[in-house]
Amino acid sequence: MASRPFLRSLPGHLAFVLSMLIGATAMDIAVYSYFYEGWGQGAANAAAYLIPPVLVVAVCATATRWPRPGGCTWTRARPAR
Repeated sequence: MASRPFLRSLPGHLAFVLSMLIGATAMDIAVYSYFYEGWGQGAANAAAYLIPPVLVVAVCATATRWPRPGGCTWTRARPAR
């Protein structure tokens, strides 16, 4: 049987894995699209392909580094002192 701390942290682990999969997939799709459709064009065109997935990866990395601003609502209330 799984331990209680593991079960409590399971949603966070699943969210982490899901966000990394989404970020990696978005970046792969953007790089492939830029390579086949936008190669040899200006920097503004490269930005149009690469900025959206870079933002997705940045949001995922920020949520991993600082999880509280990401909307962690499953925290226990601290007892009053």
